Order: sequence, then C-alpha cells, then structure tokens
Amino acid sequence: MQILQLKLINFRNYKQIIFNFSPKKNIILGNNGLGKTNIVEAIYYLALTKSFRVNNNLFLINNESNYSIIEGDIKDKITNNYKIIIENKNKRVFINNNQIQKLSDYISKVNIINFNPEDLKLIKDSPSIHRQLINIEISQFDNIYLKNLSIYNKILKQRNSYLKNLSFKKNYNCEYLNILTEKLIDYGINIYNLRKLYIENINKYLNSNFKKITSKEGLILKYISNYENLTKEELMKKYKNLYQSDINYGKTNYGVHLDDFVFYYQNVIAKNLKVSKKMWL
Repeated sequence: MQILQLKLINFRNYKQIIFNFSPKKNIILGNNGLGKTNIVEAIYYLALTKSFRVNNNLFLINNESNYSIIEGDIKDKITNNYKIIIENKNKRVFINNNQIQKLSDYISKVNIINFNPEDLKLIKDSPSIHRQLINIEISQFDNIYLKNLSIYNKILKQRNSYLKNLSFKKNYNCEYLNILTEKLIDYGINIYNLRKLYIENINKYLNSNFKKITSKEGLILKYISNYENLTKEELMKKYKNLYQSDINYGKTNYGVHLDDFVFYYQNVIAKNLKVSKKMWL
C-alpha cells in the first residue's frame, strides 16, 4: 500500500497544500513548529478517522475556517481516492467521491503504522490503553472485527443500563438479562478468537525481530482473557453466577472488554523490569 498524494485544506496550519510522495522512502524535514507532525497526523486521520494527538476535532480545523478536508490517493492493487471532511460537529467520509454512511465501512481500507513515544503505553499503561491500541491495529485490516467490537459495545451498554435499573428492584425477571448476556457472549467469542489469532501471528515474528535489534531473546506478548478455553455454555454459567454482583455494581464485571495484553521478557512482565533504553531501541 502506497500513498501517492495528500491534499490538505484548512488542516492545522495548512490553508491549502498538496504533497506528492515518492514510491520509496519519504523523509520530512523542517524546523520546529512548521507542521511536520501535522502531515503525519493527517495521514493517520485519513486511515482511522481520528487523531493520535487530540480527541477534539475542532483542534484540527484551521482557526480561520469552520471546516477541514483531508484527501489522499492511495495505491494498493488499484488507486483509490479517500476524503474526510471535518466540520464543527461532525465528519463525512468518502471513497472515490462516494459518501460512506458508516465509519466501520470506511476504516480498514487504508492501513498505517504510526510509531511515537506514546507507543510505550502498550508496555507501561493500564489494560484499557492496551485494549485501545490493539483494537486500533486489528480494526485497520479486519472490518469484521471492527463491526463485532461495535456491536459488542452497544450490547454492553444496554446490559449495563439494564443492570442499573435492576439494582433498584427487589424482584426482577432474568429473561431479558439472559438474552443480553447470550448476545454479549456470542460477539465476545468472535472478538476473543480474532484477538487470539492476531497475537499468535505477532508472536511468530516478535522474538526473532527483538533479537535482531537487541541481540537478546525472550520477548513475548501474552493475551489475557477470562474467555480463554471456555465454551459458550461455560461462559453463560460464569455470567449467571455473577448476576447479583453485576446488579449490585450496576455494570458488567466479566467479558472481553476487560481483556489485557502484556509483554513478558524472559518470563517477567516487561513493565516491572528495570531495563536500559538500549534494550528497547
């Protein structure tokens, strides 16, 4: 996959500019504050419809405008044009000038890898950050995963809302809770299997590449999930045993939304190691 051209209108400090890229390596040079990172951010946004720097899209729009456009020609087997129009309260995405109604049908068309200091969060930060980073990576090339994750989160929200309502009732009917739980398990199993396959594929190359860079061995990424090795029936039993606890807390305390991804180096959790920068560079 190759980005041939990037066009920016009212994006950050760029009023209107076109970048044409080489099919080989491209190096962006310039003094501080000229907008080098803005170019990388625009490419990232074109792929994932979100920034790796800010959560508010208003920061992306040039101060003298009320909209911004990111447009790129991307060559894979064929060349397609991708465009995102960012406005004050919404954004619209297009492929070859055809508007795509669902972001989930747009994401995964353009694949990017972005390295920045924030990536150390995958080692040091909380499970929620680990899941967020892994979800972004898998979603880029697997649209089915993204759709499963979106539906799972909707069901999870419904289940949590229902649990909160049940917490105010002394007597309740579990029938609807059973339906929500079964749906949650179905999509959770799909997510678990896709995540497991992704981590297995990473581990095929992780340690050998780590050895090439550092001359050290023993690095592995472990996927930690309470869905591991359980059938749908066993999972349903687990959830039912936690019904009262879930009702008391007003939220779902079991599931793939609590999974974690942990680096181990020679059987020790990497974030607990006192290692030199040289080990990881």
